Amino acid sequence: MNSGGKSIKSFILILLFVTAWSGKVWAEEGQAEILRRLEELTRTVQKQQEMLKQQAEEIQTLKGMLKQQEAAAESNLRKITEVDQKTAKKAGWTDRLDLSTDLRLRYEGIYNRKVGAAEDEDRHRYRFRWRIFGDYRLSDGLSLHSMLNTNSGAWFNSGNASRNWQPARTANQSMDDEFNQKGIYIGRIYASWKPSAAPGLAIDAGKFKNSFLHTDIMWSSDVNPEGASERYEWTWGRAKPFIHLGQMVVAENNRTEDAYLLVYQVGSELQLSKNVKWTLAASYYDWQNLNKSDMARVENSNNGNTLNAAGNYLYYYKLIEGITFLDLKVGGWPLQLWLDYIVNTAEGLPEDADTAWSVGFQLGKPKKKGDWAIYVKYAQIESDAVVGAINDASFYGANRTGYKVQVQYQVADPVQVALAWFQTDALNGPENSEDRIQLDFIFRFGS
Repeated sequence: MNSGGKSIKSFILILLFVTAWSGKVWAEEGQAEILRRLEELTRTVQKQQEMLKQQAEEIQTLKGMLKQQEAAAESNLRKITEVDQKTAKKAGWTDRLDLSTDLRLRYEGIYNRKVGAAEDEDRHRYRFRWRIFGDYRLSDGLSLHSMLNTNSGAWFNSGNASRNWQPARTANQSMDDEFNQKGIYIGRIYASWKPSAAPGLAIDAGKFKNSFLHTDIMWSSDVNPEGASERYEWTWGRAKPFIHLGQMVVAENNRTEDAYLLVYQVGSELQLSKNVKWTLAASYYDWQNLNKSDMARVENSNNGNTLNAAGNYLYYYKLIEGITFLDLKVGGWPLQLWLDYIVNTAEGLPEDADTAWSVGFQLGKPKKKGDWAIYVKYAQIESDAVVGAINDASFYGANRTGYKVQVQYQVADPVQVALAWFQTDALNGPENSEDRIQLDFIFRFGS
């Protein structure tokens, strides 16, 4: 029993020893494995830290490059913006400017010229008219306008001095004078204001386009007055009434009174139907101190008016005008009819010297290729009914009567051909008659 017990105890002791020894061995081996793995993990972490550091450096480098690119892009954008602004500014400047020009080549033949009992030779003139127009919109409502044009100048002696005088009522230049140089003159230069605070109001100042309702027995289309004008119009149902005033400088003198023209006009447009418009106006023309100007002596002609022995106007000019236009369509063609009636109300005029009137029509309105028009006019202008120096030069001013017939055809959009015939004579006094033919070729370019 005792020997068996000892054996069991010995076995148990041996088993405990083996178990303890093997656990120690296993523990030592586990620690070594853990240390090895920790070393490997440390090396891996170090490599990753190095990689992260390298990546961080690369990121910083990329950030620097990106900042440089952003700065360059911003600089380029500023430059592009500045260029765009300058370009837009230039484009805006040119967008507000309109330039155009026209050239008219004319043959003019004057036939059957009878002055009293005498008969003059036929006359043949070759002429041109060149005009350049510039219109610039400074801002909403404010604009500048100009026109340069040719003209036929002539030396004239006013009695005090000689000067080169360009007729206001023509822009024609004759082919003449041994191939000499031809002059270009200021036909118009004025400012126009249409304030947004006062719709319908227009104010012009300078040498301006004549916008008064008129026909050529009062004003030649080439005359551009100097001074100021004011026009106000408004809408009242189908009517558009207007008031038009003008203050015009005729002559400015150093030591004597100046000469002026004051114009007062009231009227209205009436839209009677879609295709019918009626326009009528009444005007008063007050010529002041006209003998303080050279108007009676220019062109070496009295232009049909009555002068005294000193070469001055014998009468005053205080003109009342009634004028009307009727615009409608006939068979799809635009038709305009007109009547213009003028009386000089100044005192002392003979009954056969104070009245002028004109009646006529135009059928068609040439604008594009293939368009045509026919124009017919009859007029009687007594000797002192109007100031003859500023109306239609082809009618020779005042104391005239006669016809004008013209046909126009648009050969191409910018090219027109026109043929006109005038038959005129003195209204009172000795015969002074002629037939006049004008053949025009007109070229237009620009806006």
